[in-house]
Amino acid sequence: MSAPRISLCMIARDEEVDLLECLRSAAGAYDEAIVVDTGSRDGTRGAARAAGARVVEFAWIDDFAAARNRALEEASGDWILVLDADERLGPGGAAAVRRAVSRPGRAGYRLRIESDVGGGAMQRVSIVRLFRRDPNVRYERRIHESVNRPLVALARRRGETIEELPVVVAHSGYRPERFAALRKRERNLRLHRLTVAERPSDAYAWYRYGDELRALDRAGARAALERSLAILEATPKAERGEHVYGGEVAALLAFVLSEEGAVDEALAMTERGLASLPVTPNLLYARACMLERAGRTAEAFRAFEELRSLRVEDFETPAQSGLVPVLAPLGAGRALEALGDLDRAADRFADALREQPKLAVAALARARVLARRGRAAEARRTLDDYLRLVPNDGAAWAASGRLALEAGALDVAAKRLAIAASAKDAPEDVKADLARARGVAKAPGRPGDRD
Repeated sequence: MSAPRISLCMIARDEEVDLLECLRSAAGAYDEAIVVDTGSRDGTRGAARAAGARVVEFAWIDDFAAARNRALEEASGDWILVLDADERLGPGGAAAVRRAVSRPGRAGYRLRIESDVGGGAMQRVSIVRLFRRDPNVRYERRIHESVNRPLVALARRRGETIEELPVVVAHSGYRPERFAALRKRERNLRLHRLTVAERPSDAYAWYRYGDELRALDRAGARAALERSLAILEATPKAERGEHVYGGEVAALLAFVLSEEGAVDEALAMTERGLASLPVTPNLLYARACMLERAGRTAEAFRAFEELRSLRVEDFETPAQSGLVPVLAPLGAGRALEALGDLDRAADRFADALREQPKLAVAALARARVLARRGRAAEARRTLDDYLRLVPNDGAAWAASGRLALEAGALDVAAKRLAIAASAKDAPEDVKADLARARGVAKAPGRPGDRD
């Protein structure tokens, strides 16, 4: 038997350079490439043709699903591989894709999309990007479009499965500067409004709309998320498991309620989600945070500790970036500090620092608890290690200067507090500490002390 043929399907607009780099990254993974151009004014169409792709011009109608489905209509392969111009197929990806489509009993695969969201943070999510070509498998929704529902139906008819494929796709489109420059927020909100108007009973559409609104309109976000939750809870329990994102709705609602000061209601929301919706890593994190905010510190500590050993790969929904290696130990450290267990708190903050050495909150917290425990030398070393990596952090210089001041190292204290005072994020009281250090240093009887 001949090997299955693969059609690479893409949509693009004014992405000449990115498109070529994407096609290069996927070389060997496809037999034909179809690029649906939605109105480019640069050389995107010519570049795509020069790279061997078939270009289909399609007028943009505020509908990502429609554009993607146009590409699917043109495809002739046995399998579909979907990539965007601002994505790159990771090393070894092409060979892994070829092997995957030759395995029997599979209807599709989820690939791991790793999005750079700025500040060194990554958002990771598994999304169906490789699936059997079938006329009944088409994308749904104008935005956050998906083939999941029709693909699941196909898999059931054929007695096949949809599985994870250990292939990474690097995505740069969520970098803050790109997101703002392309005015994606305004576009997304417009498409969300159109989607929920067309699909008023679509819980997922309301969930994504609410998530998008959180940065702009808390009341609107809450209303959209409550609409999503109502639809989910009206769904028969036997069918709720298909809505794997369900716990995310409760988690987001909990954070919105907490921001409004309704902490008890927020905690109740997490319990409600855990009792009635598919559990997600972020829902477990939300519960730990709400226990902490409600003052139930011992319970919060246990919840954060459980998160430290969570296997996020066992869930179909993505975990917040750094949840297990950073956010969980930070939360556990805060709880231990509140409980008075300062040595263990320092260890948890150190765990977070090992994962993210430039994380200011972890460095400052570890130095603080070490100083409280009487381990001042370790506290200073923690801050020194951090400041070598982040030399412009005024708060860290201030903390280091105060430790030196308390130790009687007046020259060192004055120098570090002066750096802190000149920083953009200078703490409000640092000038008083600097004056104290300089005043003591210049007092009679300390001729060896200088600025």
